[in-house]
Amino acid sequence: MERYLLKDRQAKGRKDPYTILSQSALDVLQKYIEQHPPQKWLFPGQAEEKHITERMVQKVFEQALLQSNLQKKASLHTLRHSIATHLLGQARTCGIFRSCWGTRAVA
Repeated sequence: MERYLLKDRQAKGRKDPYTILSQSALDVLQKYIEQHPPQKWLFPGQAEEKHITERMVQKVFEQALLQSNLQKKASLHTLRHSIATHLLGQARTCGIFRSCWGTRAVA
């Protein structure tokens, strides 16, 4: 998988971690940007001067999960850990892992 990174500025804990994007995710993001050119935020909230809330992202994830017909229970937290496990399984270096996850603890 080719590695594309999106910087998450002012994330939780005042860190600026990176989000890893696949080529297909990058393609979807580019189409989104063409249709919704960002003003202040890439993903604005209900009020355009504010960013999308964590709760709204959770709701969107929950709706996508329902539409997928997956039988497993999942959350954004389990998705994050699944991705982390996948990256570690691909023998990514701890430095890359920390920069993407914004964490010091890698077990």
